[in-house]
Amino acid sequence: MHNAAEPGGPLDAQLTTPTTGLTVHYRDWGGTGRPILLLHGLASSAQIWDFVAPALRGRGHALAIDQRGHGATGKPDDGYAYATIVADLAGVVQALGLAPPIVVGHSWGASVALSYAAQTPACPGAVLIDGGIVDMQARPGATWDDTAARLAPPDLTHLRLDDLVGYMGQGPLGHLDAAFRRRFFHSLMEEQPDGTVRPRLSRARHMAILRAMWDERPGLLLAQVTCPLLVVVAEPPGVDAADPWQVTRRQSLARLGDHAHIEVERMPDTIHDIPLQRPASLAARISTWMDAHGL
Repeated sequence: MHNAAEPGGPLDAQLTTPTTGLTVHYRDWGGTGRPILLLHGLASSAQIWDFVAPALRGRGHALAIDQRGHGATGKPDDGYAYATIVADLAGVVQALGLAPPIVVGHSWGASVALSYAAQTPACPGAVLIDGGIVDMQARPGATWDDTAARLAPPDLTHLRLDDLVGYMGQGPLGHLDAAFRRRFFHSLMEEQPDGTVRPRLSRARHMAILRAMWDERPGLLLAQVTCPLLVVVAEPPGVDAADPWQVTRRQSLARLGDHAHIEVERMPDTIHDIPLQRPASLAARISTWMDAHGL
């Protein structure tokens, strides 16, 4: 199914993967050259790339998908381990007849991109945006029960769409116009008859993804990847450097120096949602990295 694109905007369409039978919603900005497949993070959607993808269109063929359980993509009760998620991606590539794409992932999407690169010898390169490199089990004293309690999704079901749109407008993403903020949250939430919202990603599926992240060993995957990797790191202001999570993060970043094919780009005064706060800078850095590696 295809919906006509607005002038200069993406084509919204759906496909069924031949690998997993999943119905996948994707946004296609077009462009010529190597495909660039953009992967959102946990509880997000393809619309987080609405400002990055147009800037990449001149460098390649930019596409973004709603991943399994998210947005307008199918929501089966199972299949949230990385093996199936990577099979979903392989199916998207196959269904669209794409050449091997560069995979660009944000947050959990970075973990998916890393897994895809590790399992796909033909992958020409991957970009990990503020995610994918930290082993959750490496944090001192970490347990699954503690991690699950700390990272479980908050209950937003008492809120209305207007509440979320207004909240986003008060923070570091307040420069985004209200129309986009509304479209973005509509891709994440379903409005109920009483005006309250429900996440499109159910709590059970959210927790299944978190468990897969807990079980994943990024260090082993990084050792398997031979293609170029660009790791983009947000450095928000006011972070407690002594926090155990921050200590583990710094240690993970330091270990990247052992891999000659990995480049690290730090973005000071930047929050986790780099694709929304610094889209032009992010797209420019990805383009420069692609040029440097002949991608």
